[in-house]
Amino acid sequence: MTQTTSVFASLALCLMMQGNAVGVPPDRWRQDPPDVSVEFLVAGHPLPQQAARGGPVFVAVPRWGIEYEIRITNHERHGRVLFVIGVDGLSVMDGSSASENSGGYVLEPGGSTRIRGWRRGLDRVAAFTFTHRDDSYAGRTGRRDHIGKVMVWAIREQSPVITPKPEAAGEKAAGRSAVHSKGDTGTGYGNELVDRVRTTHFARSGAVRCLNFSYSLRPTVEPDYQGGGSGGAYTPPPPGWKKKSP
Repeated sequence: MTQTTSVFASLALCLMMQGNAVGVPPDRWRQDPPDVSVEFLVAGHPLPQQAARGGPVFVAVPRWGIEYEIRITNHERHGRVLFVIGVDGLSVMDGSSASENSGGYVLEPGGSTRIRGWRRGLDRVAAFTFTHRDDSYAGRTGRRDHIGKVMVWAIREQSPVITPKPEAAGEKAAGRSAVHSKGDTGTGYGNELVDRVRTTHFARSGAVRCLNFSYSLRPTVEPDYQGGGSGGAYTPPPPGWKKKSP
């Protein structure tokens, strides 16, 4: 079996188990969302993040044409966590539409690793690169609805003695939180890199945390504008107002 270059990272694909314990009451502690963090790195340095109330966390992109990595960390003291990652709406594992049920990376308690690109096998990835949305992997494959968005589902491993919560509820909630992007920046399918992982069994619990990110060259989050109402397109000046030079 191929050894992973990252000590704590294992690949959870078709070997993930849903669990089959029956007639055992759920473990309430296991339903708490796991303690995790997600960062975006360029040349090993985290990019600035700007939290938006009620919306995704904004990540400022320095420029197009550079590679980046996504650093995931499991801060739990006990128990493994599965990280399912969707970039521009696509699973980083197989390029399909990302959802909570997609494959992902499993980290041991206290583990951290860097996700470097789109997985091409157990020992290769195509590097994540910031690029124009039209040149992004999603743009070039005709799937543009979520370009500029990253969603990460962190799922705690199921205890052997509990019955998992139905995952359909989590999928519906994640679907409602997805927002169509109008940004200028997407993620390209870059150079091939050596990046080894190994497969593992993982039984999902109902304890899920969903993290949403939006990334762009824009230095701040700019709201969309839609005119309407009985007035003009913009706010009219009050009586006696005089324009002043900035």
